[in-house]
Amino acid sequence: MTQYDFHKYDEQRPNVGVTVALFIYKNNELKTLVYKRDSQSEEFPDHIALPNLFFQRQKHKTAEEAAMAALRQKTSVTAPYLEQLHTCTGNYIDPNRITTVNIGYFALTTEDEVKQIEEEHFESHWHSVSDLLENHDMAFNHKEVLQDAFDRVKAKAEYTPLTCHLLGESFTIKEFKDLTEYLIE
Repeated sequence: MTQYDFHKYDEQRPNVGVTVALFIYKNNELKTLVYKRDSQSEEFPDHIALPNLFFQRQKHKTAEEAAMAALRQKTSVTAPYLEQLHTCTGNYIDPNRITTVNIGYFALTTEDEVKQIEEEHFESHWHSVSDLLENHDMAFNHKEVLQDAFDRVKAKAEYTPLTCHLLGESFTIKEFKDLTEYLIE
């Protein structure tokens, strides 16, 4: 039986990455955690980005595991609600290097569950989802992932209790109603 040669096809394979839109509900609006890419980055220097990571077969058994690793790299959140959105492919994601397959996710949690990790090579902060979508360019296809994630959360707010993950363990019916109305307006 012949053994599979991983290196034989390496140059023909695309990059595979994950991108996660992590949402919290704060001050009556949905916010997402973003970071500013380093000014020395090979691609999209100084652009805003969502938590993202390359899928590596040596480190991750599944794409979901890679998505959780991307969140851990930028935050201390360990158990958010996590859902896969879609898979994007094409040269437009990482235009000057390699064809990329990017698996988009969204995650829901409360602000109390997240501690941003400050590292030298990036600065992260919570940003209004609406403002990002209307007024900012983002790295790679992160704006597309963010828009899809926002649309999915809004759609699910109409027929599921999904948004409870944004409110924590205890909340009032009014808080849930206000959040739901904000999302489906």
